[in-house]
Amino acid sequence: MNADFAHTADKLEFAQVLEIAAGHARSERARNALRARRMFDDPAEALRRQEETRELVRLAEAGETPPLGGWRDSHALVSLARGGVHAYTGAELAEIAAAEAAADE
Repeated sequence: MNADFAHTADKLEFAQVLEIAAGHARSERARNALRARRMFDDPAEALRRQEETRELVRLAEAGETPPLGGWRDSHALVSLARGGVHAYTGAELAEIAAAEAAADE
């Protein structure tokens, strides 16, 4: 991030805004991802993200909600298999399947 963007992020208290957003996250992984965000220094990327935000606002104003209900973070379970063999229990497999099904909705 160049010095101008760093100065802007500081003036806008960007880190504090991210911490507030992280406080509303549903999983530790999402909280960590929010805390690690940086301001965009690419105007095209910033515009794309603004449009996504406007779309979410339009959904909220229309009384609709994004299809996130029931989503569970299965990252920790899936990562058990990285770098080796992990024998999943039936409950673990069911949790992964439920998370994948919710993600497909």
